Amino acid sequence: MANRNVGKQVVDFLTNCTDAFHTVAHIEKKLASFNFETLNEVKEWSNLKRGGQYIVKRNSSSICMFAIGEKYQPGNGIKLLSGHTDSPCLKLKPVSRKSSEGFLQVGVQLYGGGIWHTWFDKDLALCGRVIVENENKLEERLVKIDRPLLKIPNICVHLDREYHKKFAPNLEKQAVPIIAAVEKHALLQAAKEEKYDKTTCEGGTCPVVLQLLKEELQLDSAKSILDFDLCLYDHHKPSLGGAYDEFIFSARQDNLVSCYIAMEAIIDSTNSLKDEEKIRMAFLFDNEEVGSMSFQGADSRLVESILRRTVEHFSGNQSKDEMFEMTLANSYHISMDMAHYVHPNYAEKHEDNMKPKIGGGPVIKINCNQRYSSSGRSQAILRAIADSTENGSQPVPVQKFAVRNDSPCGTTVGPMIASRLGIESVDIGVGCLSMHSIRETGYVDDVKHGVDLITKFFTNQVPSFE
Repeated sequence: MANRNVGKQVVDFLTNCTDAFHTVAHIEKKLASFNFETLNEVKEWSNLKRGGQYIVKRNSSSICMFAIGEKYQPGNGIKLLSGHTDSPCLKLKPVSRKSSEGFLQVGVQLYGGGIWHTWFDKDLALCGRVIVENENKLEERLVKIDRPLLKIPNICVHLDREYHKKFAPNLEKQAVPIIAAVEKHALLQAAKEEKYDKTTCEGGTCPVVLQLLKEELQLDSAKSILDFDLCLYDHHKPSLGGAYDEFIFSARQDNLVSCYIAMEAIIDSTNSLKDEEKIRMAFLFDNEEVGSMSFQGADSRLVESILRRTVEHFSGNQSKDEMFEMTLANSYHISMDMAHYVHPNYAEKHEDNMKPKIGGGPVIKINCNQRYSSSGRSQAILRAIADSTENGSQPVPVQKFAVRNDSPCGTTVGPMIASRLGIESVDIGVGCLSMHSIRETGYVDDVKHGVDLITKFFTNQVPSFE
């Protein structure tokens, strides 16, 4: 029953977190109910204190959550977890107005490496962030038009049987969603009456989209919309499935399951700060799926900035640079991103001796070419954490994964943070099937194992080689 409750919580999390902006907003709201305080990067952090619990956001799409041990001293180190908030999706083009053969369409860009054919013939909704002007000030407004709004229709099999045999659509011409019948749509008529057309909002946003945003945000005029970051998502809600409700059927499990684990683990660990000598910290970054090189990505100075400001606040008369470098040397980092279960229909795609099994617990990811950050040392530390029975905790099963020599290998933010900051790191992930599909398959028991492992990481002692 406990694992079933976890399953329901994960489904609720995935339902609410339709994009990076809604994910950060959902996590911030949940943490606020557990007395986490949001800090502003542009203001002083003079109120930091031992035993305090804090949130830092950047771009409203990346978030850091941390709790300071009551026995923390500068240089003691950080228990650091990282993940990411973004997933492959279709994003609106800045000039998105299209029409063809009586249909009004919306131009989209491909974000990340999605399995794009899974997006065809799905009921698609719209969400994201809108920038509006209100009394000469700029405001960020979240929006979620949660109804079947768009669709990328396939060509029927009778008209192109060869196409369906290979299914290789031209993603510029054939992955264009329809949103309305041009001549009949009442919203289009309303847009014409308001007299905004292809000259407004970057020269050609679909007028029906503008009208929908206006109504959803209850704006006086769509002309107050200055810009936006909008994406499409599967309107089919996440669910538990299988004969025993043990599977999770949902989009965005890569990597929102890790975000859920990070949030739950840091909340679960906040009642044990009294004897903590370190800082417990989790970063969830945007833009991992496209390389992390952004203002809010893992390849920015975000981690270093927050770490340095926190350490220096407590350093007093001690050398701030010395305390910061000692902190890095005494820290341990777990990079958490989804892993690939061995597929029952494609088992040959896995290395024979390292097939991550469903129910086998979190997967340690290993790559000698440093696509993952794991080393023999960092793996040993992770295994010791998993096996620990400190504070009455139970051992957590873990397993290992390396790709075949004849197979490409993905990567994570782990090597990026390890090399940029010089923190000993390991890469792990909870497994799933159909990664980057619009409908991935996860397993409830392994999510629970993930929560248990990261909670132990935060609450127990991290073994060292001293």
